[in-house]
Amino acid sequence: MCIKKILLFLILSSNLFAFGQKSVYQEERKYSSNQLQNDFSILVSTVKDYHPAVYNYITADSLENYITKTTVKLKDSLTDNEFHIIVREFLMQLRCGHTVAKPSQEWYSYYKSNSKLLPFEVLIIDDRIFIKESFTKNANIYKGIEITSIDEIPVNIILDKMKSIQPRDGFSESFVNYKIQRSFRTYYLFLFGQKSSYTIAYKNEDEKIKSVTVEAESKKQPPSDIQIDDTLFTILEKTTWSNLYVANNKSDLAFLDINTFGRKNYKKYYKKVFKEIRARNINYLVLDIRDNGGGYFLNGNYLLRYLSNKDFTFTFNRPKHKPIKQKYAEMDFFSTLTKFAFSLLPDREKNKTIRNYELRYKPKKKNRYNEVLYVFTNGGSFSMSSFVAAYLKHQTDAILIGQETGGGEDGSNAILSHILTLPATKIRVHIPFYHLDHKMNNTLLGNGVMPNIQVKYNIEDILQKKDKEMEELLLLINK
Repeated sequence: MCIKKILLFLILSSNLFAFGQKSVYQEERKYSSNQLQNDFSILVSTVKDYHPAVYNYITADSLENYITKTTVKLKDSLTDNEFHIIVREFLMQLRCGHTVAKPSQEWYSYYKSNSKLLPFEVLIIDDRIFIKESFTKNANIYKGIEITSIDEIPVNIILDKMKSIQPRDGFSESFVNYKIQRSFRTYYLFLFGQKSSYTIAYKNEDEKIKSVTVEAESKKQPPSDIQIDDTLFTILEKTTWSNLYVANNKSDLAFLDINTFGRKNYKKYYKKVFKEIRARNINYLVLDIRDNGGGYFLNGNYLLRYLSNKDFTFTFNRPKHKPIKQKYAEMDFFSTLTKFAFSLLPDREKNKTIRNYELRYKPKKKNRYNEVLYVFTNGGSFSMSSFVAAYLKHQTDAILIGQETGGGEDGSNAILSHILTLPATKIRVHIPFYHLDHKMNNTLLGNGVMPNIQVKYNIEDILQKKDKEMEELLLLINK
C-alpha cells in the first residue's frame, strides 16, 4: 500500500478512539518540593529524549545551567500555577513553537466555571496595550484607549512576563505578539491570578493618566480575523476552513482565503476551486493564509501542487536513537499509525545520527494555476502555513504581502506529537516528534518568512477595520 493510501486510512480511523477522565480540582493547591522536582525531572528527561531538535537554539551547557538554576527554585512547595510558569519558562529556552505546556484538564474545567477575567480584549502595538473590545459597563474603558498598568503593574512588565512563557520558532517575535494578544486574559490569569475586580490605569483623551476599578468578567469573545470587504468581492465557494471570492470590478482577480489546513480531506475542495479559477480565466490570484495556524501537512502540500510548476519534496527528520518508553507520555492512535507509515519510507540521506524522511510531490497537470500569485501573511501564519509561505517565496514567483510569519522560514518541529502528563501536577506538555526541514536557500535561522512587501498597522487602522494588505495589493494591480 502506498504511503498516501496509508495516511488516508489513518485519517478515517482517527475518529474511532477517544479517552477521558474526571477528577476534582482544588484552587491554588500546593505541591511538595519532592513532587515538583520529580515532575521537573520527568519533564527534562522526556524532552531531551523525545524532542527532535533540543539544541537548535541553545547549547547543551547553557541548557544544563538553566536546569540547575530552575531546580533550586523547587526546594519549597509551589502551587500548580507557579509551577506551570516555571515549566513554560523552561520550554521557552528551546525556542520551539510546537513545544507547549498547558495546565491540567481539571484546572481548565475549574476556571471555566469560576472565571473572573479582565473585562476586555486587547491590541498590542509596539509593546503598547490598547483596548480592542470592552465587556465592562464602565464608560472609561472603551475601544482604542491605551492601558498603562493593571493593578499597578506597568504594561512593559506584564508583556515581558508574558513573552517569557510564550513558545516561538527561533527568534521571531511575530508569533509571540500574535498569541499574547489573543490569549492576553488567560496569560494574565496564569501570571497574576484572578480577582473580583481590577484597577486599570489608562490614558484619557488629554493624554493624562487616570485610574478606574472595574469588575471582573467571564465573557469571552471569539478572535476576530480580518474580514474581506464584500463590496469588493463576491463569494463563489464557502466552507468552514476556506472561501473563494472573485473581484466585483475586475473579473480576472480571485481571492482564496484558507484559515487552516485541518485534518479534513481538502482534495475535492481544491479540485473544485482551481477548476473554477481556470474556467474564469483568473490572471491574479491572492492566497490569504493570515491567521492560518497550520494543520495537516498533506492539505498544505496538496495546495502547493496547484501552485508549483516543478517537483518538490517535503523533508523531515529526527535523531536515530529510539526514545526510552516514558509511561507518562502518550501519542494518540492516529499519530502512532502515521509514525509507523513514516517508518516505511526509505532513508535517502543515510546520515549517521539523523533518520531522514521525504515525501515527493509533482505539480498537478490539470487546472494548475500559472499566472500572477500574491500571498498574504502575518504572525498567525504558523506551522504548515509557514512552510507554504516559504515554498512560494523561494520556489515560485509569488509576491508576499503582510507581516513576518509566526512559523520559521528554515523549518520547525512538528507533524506528530507526544503529550506528556506530569504525574503530580498533571500539567500537559506537547512534544513534537519530527523536525521539518524546509530546505530553502538563503533563509535566516530563527526568522519567520519575511514578505516582499511589509505592512504595518497602527491603532486607528485596526479600529477602522482596514485591510492594509488588500490596499497594497490593489495599488500593485492598478499600477
